[in-house]
Amino acid sequence: MSKKKKKDTEVTTAGRHPEKQFGAVNPPVVRASTIAFPTVADMDKAKAKPFDSVYYGRHGTPTTFAFEEAVAKLEGGYRAIACSSGLAAINVVLTALLSTGDHVLMTDSVYDPARRTCEVWLKRLGIETTFYDPRIG
Repeated sequence: MSKKKKKDTEVTTAGRHPEKQFGAVNPPVVRASTIAFPTVADMDKAKAKPFDSVYYGRHGTPTTFAFEEAVAKLEGGYRAIACSSGLAAINVVLTALLSTGDHVLMTDSVYDPARRTCEVWLKRLGIETTFYDPRIG
């Protein structure tokens, strides 16, 4: 008999699957860089599903998958992606949503590495950025 989880306990249970971990409540910490595959075809199959398969440790392990699942559940989203840094997260959003010829409005008080991303990398992609004073109201 399974009990329905209460909404107020999601923060303590999201991303946990003890039944897949020999009864361990918390997901094990998995650190990896290189992942070995029996064949190149197996590696290509894993790379084709980057959000469901481990193919390179920096792009996901069972530990990060559990974290992403928990964040998505708590935020009411379909999926979440954990990035290795704040700037990586900013770059994921900018490059996913912008194309050559687009124009971005960015607050003048933006995180300095994000400013450099706009001024250098987005510019190289043909994306214009205008920085505005956040105090304009």
